[in-house]
Order: sequence, then C-alpha cells, then structure tokens
Amino acid sequence: MLVADWETIKRILVVGTVTYVFFIISIRTFGKRSLTQMNAYDFSVTVALGSILASTLTNSNLTAASGIVSFSLLLLLQFIIAKASVYFPFFNKIIKAKPTLLFYKGKYDETQLKKQRITKDDLLQAVRLQQHASMNEVLAIVVEANGQLSILSANGSDSSNSTLENIDHPFLHEEK
Repeated sequence: MLVADWETIKRILVVGTVTYVFFIISIRTFGKRSLTQMNAYDFSVTVALGSILASTLTNSNLTAASGIVSFSLLLLLQFIIAKASVYFPFFNKIIKAKPTLLFYKGKYDETQLKKQRITKDDLLQAVRLQQHASMNEVLAIVVEANGQLSILSANGSDSSNSTLENIDHPFLHEEK
C-alpha cells in the first residue's frame, strides 16, 4: 500500500501550506539578514528553522500554531540579537567570529592555517579562482567570519584606508 493514512497526508498538506506561507512572510518581515551569507549564529538559526518546519509537518502532535510560534520566536530572537550587535560592539564580538589573516605579503601564518583547518593548497586554489597567476599579485588572504576566503590584490593597495583595519595580527604591526 502506498499510503497508510489519508488524514496524515491531508494534515501535512494543510499544516505545510500554512506554515510555509507564514515562513515566507516572516523572512520578508524580519529582513534580508535571514538570507545573507551566514556566520555561525545565522547558520544555526537557519538549521533550527528547518528543523521546526520538518517537525511541524511530520509530527502529528504539533499544530500549525505551535510551528508558527516557534518560527516567530526564533526569528524575533535573531532580529533582537542582530539589532543588539549593531548598537553594542561588545555584543557583536560575542556573536560573530572575527576575520582571520592567513597570508600577508608573501608570508603564510602557519598557526592560523592549522587553527582554521585550511591548507596552503586551499589558499592557492582560492587565488587561482580569482584569476591570479602568482602569489606576488596577492597582498593578503583573510578567512571571513562566514568562512569565505577574501583575496586582496597587491595592486594599488593603500594602507591608509585598508580593509584590514579590523584585523589584529602581528604581520600587520611589523611594518609600522
């Protein structure tokens, strides 16, 4: 038999439609942050939202209302934490990882490479993907808070207005 219980199928269709519509409206209401490239906190919230949706659809003991309240709570908490991190820098430091310098002016930071679990081969691949033929063309490589590698070109770099200003690293202090 393909379907054991038509009531369960009907429940999934109704509850799924209601919670899905609410989810889409909530994402639009709470803003773009819910859809941006994610840091670890945002990723955790996204996984939790998916888990709530799946549980609401498949657990007959959970109502659409309980799913909606769960969605609302998580999105509201994410909104509050995002607002707090904008207005209180110390809070932002607690929630988000800091960017980490892995390569600067021809020097690899072996300690940070190991700590971040990134190999030199990973860096070389990222540099090639950015169309650089030589590491001499690269000023710096940073692993960002969301895990993405940023490749900074050595051409025309102006240290007076550097994008590395929020990174504390000995390599950057050596030339001062």
